[in-house]
Amino acid sequence: MSSFWSTIIGAAAAIAGGLGAAMWQSRRADDIARRVRRQERREQALLALYNKIQAIRDQLLSTAPKEGISRARYNAVAQAVGELIQLWDQDWSAAIPDSPIRVAFEPFSDRRIELLKAASQAKQYPESEPDASAETFLGHTRELLGLVNALADEVEAAVRVILHTK
Repeated sequence: MSSFWSTIIGAAAAIAGGLGAAMWQSRRADDIARRVRRQERREQALLALYNKIQAIRDQLLSTAPKEGISRARYNAVAQAVGELIQLWDQDWSAAIPDSPIRVAFEPFSDRRIELLKAASQAKQYPESEPDASAETFLGHTRELLGLVNALADEVEAAVRVILHTK
């Protein structure tokens, strides 16, 4: 009778161990899959942010006055920065937990507000007659370009890490 009970106890222990291992393995697989998906979302968001930053950088570099400053130029730059802020708030901020990128991104909302204020006060004039609003516009553009470059540096560093680990 003793061998019967030891067999029953052994079988029960094997079943309990098998169930426990199966539960642990499935939970572990879910955790790994969740981490992989989170990392994929981060990579996609970083690459999309990088592309948007490059587009804004190109737009800022092309806003140097050629035929004069206009309200449309102010609005174009403000709109590009607004789109960046909106995409950050809606999509990328949840997917990119990197604190250097978050710190580099903080000044953008303040800059956009100042650009919109300046746009509402801008006058259209020929380049040959620069005035204070042109200097304000160029100052905002230079400052935004500096902010974009700082953000681009952080994003590029993160993208380089991704590319070197694959």
